[in-house]
Amino acid sequence: MSHSFIIDLGSCYTKLGTCFPNSQNENITLVPTLVGTPLLQSTLSYPKAQCLSKLYKYAGGKEDGLINPKNTQKMAEGGMIWGSWEGFKNKEGFKDRAENDRAWRQWPNKWRVNETEQERIGSNLDSIWHNAYYAKNFSHRDYLKRLDRVKAKSNMPNHIAKRVRRTNVHDHPHDMYSNVKWVDKYIANKAMTGKHPGYPVNMEKPCWPDFARRMLINPGVKLLDLNTLSFQNAGDFHTLSYSSGSRQWEENLKRSGNRFFGDGYKRTIKKEHYEQETFPFWKWMEVANSYWKKRWHVFYRNVLDYSGSYALSYKELNRPNNENIAKQIARAHGMRLGGKGYSFGGNYSRKGLYFYTTGTYAGRAYFGRYGSDSQAKSNGYRLDRGAATGCIKFTRHSRFFNALPVTKKMNEALYQHKLLEITENGLPVRYLMSSTYVRDGFPYYNFLLKMGKN
Repeated sequence: MSHSFIIDLGSCYTKLGTCFPNSQNENITLVPTLVGTPLLQSTLSYPKAQCLSKLYKYAGGKEDGLINPKNTQKMAEGGMIWGSWEGFKNKEGFKDRAENDRAWRQWPNKWRVNETEQERIGSNLDSIWHNAYYAKNFSHRDYLKRLDRVKAKSNMPNHIAKRVRRTNVHDHPHDMYSNVKWVDKYIANKAMTGKHPGYPVNMEKPCWPDFARRMLINPGVKLLDLNTLSFQNAGDFHTLSYSSGSRQWEENLKRSGNRFFGDGYKRTIKKEHYEQETFPFWKWMEVANSYWKKRWHVFYRNVLDYSGSYALSYKELNRPNNENIAKQIARAHGMRLGGKGYSFGGNYSRKGLYFYTTGTYAGRAYFGRYGSDSQAKSNGYRLDRGAATGCIKFTRHSRFFNALPVTKKMNEALYQHKLLEITENGLPVRYLMSSTYVRDGFPYYNFLLKMGKN
């Protein structure tokens, strides 16, 4: 039987030399490619299996890559969907087409779920439907194209690899193995090199108990047993993964990273599937945190139930009646205290803490000791600039006093997940701003964990 395959005219001819007979009667022609590189097309009477390993290496495949043709007999005949055949198979694989057809007609009898790493993630080419076990049935041109796609996924940049396509978004032409980009990159690297490419985020993967506790900060998540979480009532998570039941092919897909939810409508995540290297733990933690990110007022009320926590508005913080506190607040904003012939505090017509933005006194703060209460409430020239931002005050006896790093600078307290620290009556107090609470990366879990301690 004749088979057609392609190679690069230069280096590839040498690398695949053993695939060509030393004959002067070869039917060889040059054909154009999409990138303009001429390819050599030859019709030869050589068995394809002889050349698969050379094509694999030419495409960038390494010796330890899972889809290296040398591993064919270790692969799952049904790939990452249908599983592994354990019927009449010998070390040579299906001995003929009849045996192959008989095995497929008997599915799922005498088929089992994928168990080894090779079976789970090393049995497919460029999709869940193209089984590497049958690579010899592809034309050489098609086989190289599929390897090129796998190679491209293995080089995916991390800012893309950490993305998870929501399952309710049905336009997904670039998915290869899963709606999780990390799964595509991970399996592609394992396929071509056999190596873990390193997670696409700069954080350690939590152990299962820690992950479970972090998920449980969402009230809709339930712990069914020590090894199972249910997300049935936590709708924010539902589009992170396709759901599945307990059928054999569904278990295979969970083991490959194609999906993670099990038990149908219960949408469970089991410890064994979480501990797979394919699980995108960072995205699940992000969604768990987003529940609280959108609920400052719920968090605010909960924190105030604990001793040492006091409600305060940002406006009240920036309009103190105490002159010493006013100095600290002014310094926190980066203001100079008084100057240009005037002390910081004085019998000025404007009561309380205020500052100038332009003119001779620009960037300077002053404190009026006298004046009417209505003057103290006026918005003009106030350091809060009328912002309706909330905050919570923690005394040193509060369980939340050390929940975040501290700073003396207001901008850092507003935008960098830090607590503003000032001194009141000789003792330190700290303030949490709502503006930093809603910024990405806020450690909601740390606060909620402290709430759970007696």
